Amino acid sequence: MRNPCLVLAGMVCLWITAAAQTEKPTLTIGDPAPPLKAIKFVKGPAVANLETGQVYVVEFWATWCGPCRATIPHLTEMAHQHKGKITFIGMDVFEKARDNEEFASKAESFVKEMGDQMDYTVGVDGTNAFMAKYWMEASGEGGIPCAFVVNKEGKIAWIGHPMDGLDKVLEQILAGKYDLAAAVAKRKQAKEAEQLEEAINEKVGELYQKGKKREALAEINKAIGQHPQLKDSFRMLRLNLLFDVDEAGAYKEIRQLAEGEFKNNTRGLLELAARIIRGTGNKPDYDLAITLAKQAGTTAEDDSDKVLSQAVLADTYQKKGDLKQAVATLTEAITFAKKTNAPEQFIGQLQNRLESFQKALAKPAGK
Repeated sequence: MRNPCLVLAGMVCLWITAAAQTEKPTLTIGDPAPPLKAIKFVKGPAVANLETGQVYVVEFWATWCGPCRATIPHLTEMAHQHKGKITFIGMDVFEKARDNEEFASKAESFVKEMGDQMDYTVGVDGTNAFMAKYWMEASGEGGIPCAFVVNKEGKIAWIGHPMDGLDKVLEQILAGKYDLAAAVAKRKQAKEAEQLEEAINEKVGELYQKGKKREALAEINKAIGQHPQLKDSFRMLRLNLLFDVDEAGAYKEIRQLAEGEFKNNTRGLLELAARIIRGTGNKPDYDLAITLAKQAGTTAEDDSDKVLSQAVLADTYQKKGDLKQAVATLTEAITFAKKTNAPEQFIGQLQNRLESFQKALAKPAGK
């Protein structure tokens, strides 16, 4: 008698059965795409299977994820641009829900709120988390938003953040110029680097927990010396440790970065400024942090970075004790954020921060 599983569901069921026999499924670029399973499609035409001969973008998001919300309009632009050539599917995952009904309800409410900004097929993973397990977790991806591109042969061609080169990848695939073998090799190298980073982080963490901060710093310096490609990954951790053992050296390095590698790097400059105003160190140089935040504002190209630069600048003024300037700067940031249709949640956070500044400013001196 034939296996009823194969009779009823064919290769999809076979794939699930094989995967179930493995404790931890794996997925990488070049592998056949796992099945697509959704408990419900809350927008657009339902997609039962990933058909060969068609290119797909399967993007994972959640209703609570701010960065996901920010990428959705861009995904809609790409969906419109490649209509008829590429099918875009947004898959809601990682929701806190008691059952499938609540899971779907959250997705439906979100999609309704987004309106035309989210104009592509949207599916719901459900509490059994099939998509989360066999796509996200299997590929080692823990953060969202995350997009998977499935090529016409049904293979995973690309995995990454939707704003990090997806446009170019899709153009190359449609033009028949995408190098899948190179993408496979690049993914392998990236995963090997991740494993190396994890090992180094674990060793450094053990030393730090024992209070051996100089030894931890030496371990990072050694790792960077042996693996120069890890320099960027460990830069901020190294800087944090440097603050602990050599504050003057840490500030010297910050200035070098601001004048060199980070000169036109908005997020890098803001990260340096934020590092100063977090309060670690005996002599926080708030004037330097102000300079960095202003420099970031001049290099910012998109609206979100401009708002963020103003917000960090306001925090720096507050840390320095200049509440009047902090209030003025943050008020300006909120006004600009509203004009540029920044997410309401982000604006709300800025407004709460502004209220705390205003209360502190109104408080009589000495009280």
